[in-house]
Amino acid sequence: MNLKGILRGVIFSYIIAAFVLFLSAVATYFNIIDERTAGIITFGGAIVGVFVGALGAAKTAEFKILINAMAVSLCFIILIIIAASAVNGSIELHTRTWALIGSAAAAGFAAALFAK
Repeated sequence: MNLKGILRGVIFSYIIAAFVLFLSAVATYFNIIDERTAGIITFGGAIVGVFVGALGAAKTAEFKILINAMAVSLCFIILIIIAASAVNGSIELHTRTWALIGSAAAAGFAAALFAK
């Protein structure tokens, strides 16, 4: 495992997700898009962030590409659950959370496929 590549991929995925979240929040504030569209854009930005971060981690790995890509997805999922439980006070796994977990895992797997 390439821990430096995994850490770089996780940080990069959060930067992309936070940037898309910021842009959709600004667009919602100025009534450019509605809240439903902002949620869809934010969800898509998180998945694109995981894909790009996992792809970067997989490309820096000499071998075990799938493990490095899925490690980025797993770290992203764990940190999202920790952040959600910190905001809500408890762990609440609703349909949207499960959709984000499944999509992040699929993005990591797809990044491993596209790495080579």
